[in-house]
Amino acid sequence: MRNGSFLAFRRLRQDVAKFRSFLQQQSAVLTQALGQAVSAEEVGTLVVGRWTDGSPVLLAPTQPNAAISSDDMLVNDFAYSQGTPEMAVVGANGANRIIPAEPDDHLAQRCPYFGHIRKVNPRDLPTDQGIPGRTLTFQMLRRGIPYGPPYPTSSEPTDRGLLFLAYQTSFKRQFQVLNSQWMNNPSAPELTNEGHDLLVGQNPTGTDRAGTLRDVQGAPRATIMTAERWVIPTGGGFFFAPSVSFLRSLN
Repeated sequence: MRNGSFLAFRRLRQDVAKFRSFLQQQSAVLTQALGQAVSAEEVGTLVVGRWTDGSPVLLAPTQPNAAISSDDMLVNDFAYSQGTPEMAVVGANGANRIIPAEPDDHLAQRCPYFGHIRKVNPRDLPTDQGIPGRTLTFQMLRRGIPYGPPYPTSSEPTDRGLLFLAYQTSFKRQFQVLNSQWMNNPSAPELTNEGHDLLVGQNPTGTDRAGTLRDVQGAPRATIMTAERWVIPTGGGFFFAPSVSFLRSLN
């Protein structure tokens, strides 16, 4: 078992049409509640925490930014509690470059508390699991493989989605924490009544899942709410994945 990993596998069916319909509906709801135009794409960005090109809303709060989404250093260089300091790094081509500093977002004014990427990876924030920094000890190596035809096709509806694979050292301390204690819990991980993970969270009671946008004082500004599920587990399992070095030794 040396250097091996535990592998969590889930087959996740995705109802893209229903999700996009939800975004359109909530676009009208938020436009009225906030008194300003909110597009369907912006609603999706709040739910996910990233624009469709991958730009994190924390770094690009008003629109997608190709300079960020196409840069491997920038696209994941952010933190919620303390922000990130300016850094001098050596790029892939060996040239020196400066990664600019970014302010914090501990009050969730750019990336909402309920944003998917914030719910499953609070980074430097304190959580119900303990002190800041411990989050790094139970993050998983996640990989996704799309299946089915791209949306839309001429034969809608059809089965499409994601084969989710996550490598880790402990199912209980990693996958179970994210899946059971965070994504499906409106009061975790930040213990601020942040709302459900609207993207992948599952409410076992069948009632509405909700996420609330708040001002800097913590007062509600608007709420996104739904009982619909767009990501539906249809199979999976837990496995042991031997190391590459072990597999090579079999030759």
